[in-house]
Amino acid sequence: MPDTMVLLQFEHRNMTSLLGVVQQQVTQMKRGAPANFDVLASALAYLSAYPDQCHHPKEDVVYRRLLDRHPDMAPTLKDLVAEHARLAALTRELGRAIDESRQNPEATKQDLAHQLDGFVDFYRQHMAMEEQYFFPAAKKYLSSDDWADVDFAVFDTPDPLFDRDNEARFGELRKEIRRMGAADSAAYGEREEKASLLAMQDVAAFNDAMRQHGDTLRLARSSQHGYQLERAGDVLARIPDCSESQAAWCAWFFWKGMAQHSSR
Repeated sequence: MPDTMVLLQFEHRNMTSLLGVVQQQVTQMKRGAPANFDVLASALAYLSAYPDQCHHPKEDVVYRRLLDRHPDMAPTLKDLVAEHARLAALTRELGRAIDESRQNPEATKQDLAHQLDGFVDFYRQHMAMEEQYFFPAAKKYLSSDDWADVDFAVFDTPDPLFDRDNEARFGELRKEIRRMGAADSAAYGEREEKASLLAMQDVAAFNDAMRQHGDTLRLARSSQHGYQLERAGDVLARIPDCSESQAAWCAWFFWKGMAQHSSR
């Protein structure tokens, strides 16, 4: 499976877990219990940052490439870019509603519960459409060259909800997810794959990974600008000038591609 697709599917699982926490708060509010505004605020902080800044832009790159290849698919896939913009607007509106409800929780409880319900439903329908139509179409119709271009264009940043460095900020939210038994829902192999991808932050990280795998492949700066992949004195590939993190990702994808080809 293409590396970008591995990340997209993993991120969907993270967001599904998070939406489950929001839905749990809605259920409590409908039963008359007070909302946990700290959990809701943390959930909206996450959903107004990571998906909009990191997840949706990756999907937009894949979506545009897919429509370039098969414009006839547009009616089936809807306009993902427009839906992502709507999700961003809904998230901002909901953040403001949560802030207002903190000031007068009893008077706004039912309105907030209704707004949260609609938000969760729309988000789930959006992801379901992507998983039913968009992801399968991308995997079917995009070539290995397409995916190589996509992988080069897309660079992921660590997921703040599941990153230990942000334990304090999202601590309560993480606890809610653990209580629901959702934090470890992704398959072990997929978690390991994402961890490996996120570790590719610079040239040294890639070369350390190769040493751990017992491979002599090395990434280095090129005298001709950009980077080059070397093994036993031979240059196997050149990478255009870019950040070290993006070069490390490209090198990782190249190495994986070589490994898959040699195993056939």
